[in-house]
Amino acid sequence: MTETKDDSGLIEQKRTSRLEFNALMAATDLELFRIEALAATERLRALPVWRSARTVFAYLSMPRELDSDGVVRAAVGERKVLVLPRTEGDELSFRICNSAGGPWEKGVFGIREPLATMQVADSRVLPGPVLIVVPGLAFDRSLHRLGRGKGYYDRFLRSIRSMRDDVTVVGFALGNQIASQIPAGVHDEILDFIVHGGGVIGGAGGEEPGA
Repeated sequence: MTETKDDSGLIEQKRTSRLEFNALMAATDLELFRIEALAATERLRALPVWRSARTVFAYLSMPRELDSDGVVRAAVGERKVLVLPRTEGDELSFRICNSAGGPWEKGVFGIREPLATMQVADSRVLPGPVLIVVPGLAFDRSLHRLGRGKGYYDRFLRSIRSMRDDVTVVGFALGNQIASQIPAGVHDEILDFIVHGGGVIGGAGGEEPGA
């Protein structure tokens, strides 16, 4: 695909935003990651979409990312089907995990991942409703998400949303990762909610998107 002038401008805007938010995360007190992770996990578990979900796609957090271990433990403890990603080539591949404690291995980016030998999750037949909890580098009040630039989650979300109509996607964030606006294009998937330590954006009872 030929890059247009508009594409080039958006790429540069995203690059600049990533630099800014990477610097912000590097400067954030580690204790804040722990405190907000506890609060955000409880807010997530209070949502009707969590309570009704039979399958939860989560992730294993990397350093200076909101700790997702509480989400993983909650999914297993509540007997939901827990699905976690591993990087295989240019795509995410997902495995069904029966334990919140692994075993894990280090992936190509040094991030904890489920073992390749674990059961592959077939998105078409997993029990629904399905809740997908996604990380990000930045988010905004219009429910956009800025990832790290590989496009893994946008491709995956586009694919699973084309397969099924019972999917809810939730961004899991630190409060200071949420901006009034971040650069986004037509190929960037919109979230349904953002859950952070201080509240929920989107949906009934949450902060209004764009507010």
